[in-house]
Amino acid sequence: MKRSFLRSSSDPAKDPRRADDFRLMDLIRQGAAAAFAELVGRHQNRLYRFFRLLGEDRGLAEDLVQEVFLRVFLSRERYRPLVSFSAYLFSIARNVWRDRLRRQRRSPRLALNDRRALEQTVDGAKFLSGVEENLAARLDVREALVELPDPQRLTLILSVYQGLSYAEIAAVLEIPVGTVKSRMFHALRRLKVKLKSHV
Repeated sequence: MKRSFLRSSSDPAKDPRRADDFRLMDLIRQGAAAAFAELVGRHQNRLYRFFRLLGEDRGLAEDLVQEVFLRVFLSRERYRPLVSFSAYLFSIARNVWRDRLRRQRRSPRLALNDRRALEQTVDGAKFLSGVEENLAARLDVREALVELPDPQRLTLILSVYQGLSYAEIAAVLEIPVGTVKSRMFHALRRLKVKLKSHV
């Protein structure tokens, strides 16, 4: 996949027209190639960022994005809008990533250091608010996140970096909402401990 394939687009998670994703899937089932191209253009950057945050290099992240869209296309006849399209899409992305891990048998490493995304969420803001400002500025979030257990890291990335609600994350990970909240709590607590250890 060419890098130009990942052109910038607005965040569909904040777009009130995201119901259009359901309409696009209907059109894709009817064989509309333009609808599939529009769906790809709408979500490819989110998926690319998701895989990069999970530790994949650029080339592999792009390959995984392609694999997700291939699976979306192949499952077009079975797709039903029972959950948000974001939840559906990231369920597929999670499975693609797990399949890759099973093939490679290695632990993922975080590829990006993006503290700003944490600051823009309620949980992330609470996490950073109790820490000295100069220390927070020095923290390498990449190093802290890479030490989280996979379930906590995946939950935090879906919430903080992808903007999914707890209900959507529960659908993606096939766990109760209470478990999502618990994972977020423990992930943020671990990060705070890691932050303090840099004093």
